[in-house]
Amino acid sequence: MKRSERVAVIGVGVLGASVGWNLSRLGAEVVFIDAGRPGEGVTNWSFSWVNASNKTERESYFALNVAGMAAHRELAGTIGPDAWWYPSGHLRWADDPAAQAKLLETAELLAGWNYRTEVYTGAEVRRRLEPALTMPGEDPVVFHPDEAWVHGRHLVGRLVGQAVASGAELRSGAAVCDIGTGADGSIQKLLCPMGAVSTSPSS
Repeated sequence: MKRSERVAVIGVGVLGASVGWNLSRLGAEVVFIDAGRPGEGVTNWSFSWVNASNKTERESYFALNVAGMAAHRELAGTIGPDAWWYPSGHLRWADDPAAQAKLLETAELLAGWNYRTEVYTGAEVRRRLEPALTMPGEDPVVFHPDEAWVHGRHLVGRLVGQAVASGAELRSGAAVCDIGTGADGSIQKLLCPMGAVSTSPSS
């Protein structure tokens, strides 16, 4: 029988959850280990804005973020949007002439890079998009309809939940206090208050 890889993911924020979920899909035996609860550390306190409109320093960096937006949409299609994915778009406006001019300059740049960008007046925004917004009716407002935000803790829960349903193991409240290695430097064991976790492959 083919030996499967056994992988311990230490720290189950959005990065750990994503790595573990992908490894589980590829057939690895995954053990999630977190000193607290999954997604309740830094991930839970980050506002995860999925955008490229704020990444215009270099076109290559902008393109990387556009690819990230597409990856989030693909992920939503794969695992389901549930309570983590909010593709509601992004409105931006400014309250002084210099900032307004810069806003419109950036909007023109983004449109030139084929990034969906719409420009309205404040009155049009209230009428068409957000009736409760308070802003001068003639001020320019830029709308990026393809942008979104992510509820990080809910995304972590979704990823870990699907991995566990496929056979992964979750150990919450288990801080790793030591790592045992073999003579060749390979990681053999993780020591936790709840006991040891072997990383040796199983047959």
